[in-house]
Amino acid sequence: MQQDIDSPAAPNASADRFSLAAAACLLIFLGILKLYLLVWYWRLHGVNPLADLPPDGVFYLFGADLLLCFALAIFYRILQAISRRTPTPLRWLVSRGVPYAVHVAMALFAVISLQVNEMYGSPLEIRLLRSADDPAIVRASIMAYAGIAPLILIALGLSIWPLLIRPLQWLLGRWKWIATPARLWVFCAAVTVIGFGLWTVRLSGFDTYGIKQNAVVFFIKHYQPPITSIDVQQRLKKLQGEFSNYGDNQQPTDSIQQHGRLMERDFSRPSVGREMNILIIQLESTTAVHMDRQTTPNIMALADHGLSFTHHATVFAQTERSSYCLYYSDYLLNIGSNISLIYGRPLPQPSLAEQLKQNGYQTALFHSGFLSYANLNFLFRSKGFDKLVDARDLWNNQPLPWSWGVREEQTVDAMDQWLQSHGQHKFFLLYSTIFPHHPYLCPSDDKPYPDDTWLNRYRNSLHYADANVGRLVQSLRRMNLLDNTLIVIVGDHGETVSTYPVSHGISLTPEEIWTPFIISNPKLFPNALQSRLFTSHIDVSPTLLSMVGLQSPAQWLGRDLMADSIPARVSYLTIQHAQIDAILDNGILYEWDERNGHSQLYHLDGNSMIKLEPADPRRKLLDQYHQRESFFEKWVAWRHFRRAVAVENRP
Repeated sequence: MQQDIDSPAAPNASADRFSLAAAACLLIFLGILKLYLLVWYWRLHGVNPLADLPPDGVFYLFGADLLLCFALAIFYRILQAISRRTPTPLRWLVSRGVPYAVHVAMALFAVISLQVNEMYGSPLEIRLLRSADDPAIVRASIMAYAGIAPLILIALGLSIWPLLIRPLQWLLGRWKWIATPARLWVFCAAVTVIGFGLWTVRLSGFDTYGIKQNAVVFFIKHYQPPITSIDVQQRLKKLQGEFSNYGDNQQPTDSIQQHGRLMERDFSRPSVGREMNILIIQLESTTAVHMDRQTTPNIMALADHGLSFTHHATVFAQTERSSYCLYYSDYLLNIGSNISLIYGRPLPQPSLAEQLKQNGYQTALFHSGFLSYANLNFLFRSKGFDKLVDARDLWNNQPLPWSWGVREEQTVDAMDQWLQSHGQHKFFLLYSTIFPHHPYLCPSDDKPYPDDTWLNRYRNSLHYADANVGRLVQSLRRMNLLDNTLIVIVGDHGETVSTYPVSHGISLTPEEIWTPFIISNPKLFPNALQSRLFTSHIDVSPTLLSMVGLQSPAQWLGRDLMADSIPARVSYLTIQHAQIDAILDNGILYEWDERNGHSQLYHLDGNSMIKLEPADPRRKLLDQYHQRESFFEKWVAWRHFRRAVAVENRP
């Protein structure tokens, strides 16, 4: 009587065929998911994710999938060996139950990651799970994309094993040239090594909207350990000796190439508007490099009656830290832990909202995303805002347009209602957009560019955000508030979109460095003004307070750009994912690459970075910049640790 090839008591060859057939079931399902995602992009977005691949690239799309499935096949084979030494009542559970449970888990994870891929253009990462302090946000983000298609895919993933496991085992047994277990494993190992190797080499640098990735391999590759609290007292003690004689008014921010120089304003100072309202529009992931009349017509219209700083740099290519610099006029680097864990209480550093509230302003923040993301809540709660509104409040159980939050129209409508109730009083309103965040969606038919490249998709998404800036300006005009409101346009950080990979924090380029900074008011600026002063985010809040006749707190580091004489300063910039620290010194850019320990100097000429030639006399400053960068990092940590200890010691 022939032995059942699916029986735990079958010979070793049967166990080998079962292990590889089980892994092949998952491989086939992953191939179906890739095909589905490819069709989804074609039909929904009119985009071919494989358009940029080399001619042979499509043959290597399964390289990462092969690696995962071959590893699972080895794991299944180990279980088969263990099952032979397992008591009979548990033998089936070990040999068949556990492998199928693993298959189910992998299939479910792949479908969930597929939904994330549809939202972000890349599979699920650990940072996305940790980004929300409320699991309901993650669940809601996934459920927003739930529908009949994911349910069908899940059902297919669960049923593909019982449907194909026996036919695949039979097929493996029919191939005489790999009939022995040794040949079978060698053949599968060779296919895996070749496939994964070519996937690594041939597809490197090509974006496929996540189609080339394997969800599990991608998740493991991008895994980072959770952030934990640190011993602030101990960290401060280590730094105290170095900074024991360092006063609060001493700052390592003076220009190195123009040391001690005072620069004059290159524009006419507008009159002070003591009763002016302030509206800050903080644009997410917005580089000044791609702002023009076609992409951002409403913002350009504001610039026609405003002052534009054309050399304005972000300080950190991430929203939390760049927002801190904007509204606290202070630096925040990677200092070992989350700022909320370091302080434990509201920040002692005074914020812009607190200064304005203390001087009679009604204050509100409206954010189209989730303030729970990236620790933003800690920056703004209990720090001067009368009202905080984010996507959670604006959601109203309506379908989320994407996982990052709500549409900008919903936020603008909510601000319109707030202005109708509070516009008769002096106000400070902060509007923080979530568009054009990656993956650069545009939920509008008004698209000035074809959706055929990352750059064009980004510009369409930015165009959508700009349209809602125009809607908000119209609300101010309708309520007769426009003439009495300073409208400030600023980007939290730039965005790399003209080269792959796209996102922020990945490359030291003009796209990531330059962000818009425009102050607009039709009465104060009847004509367009431009300044070529080199400015950064820490200068924004002191300048705005000066324009409404208020003094800046002594703890702030930024400059009043409306002053007659402005100290020449350096600004610091961190490109976190690329592990690059930089110093921008009035046209000179110093780069320190932590990964390889290399440093470089550039001359910034508009949107170009020109490497300084060896004979350039400014290269003699390289060592000074390196020493300054190292010192600055410790100085920022020392300031925060000292404040945090002072907070802890409060009664």
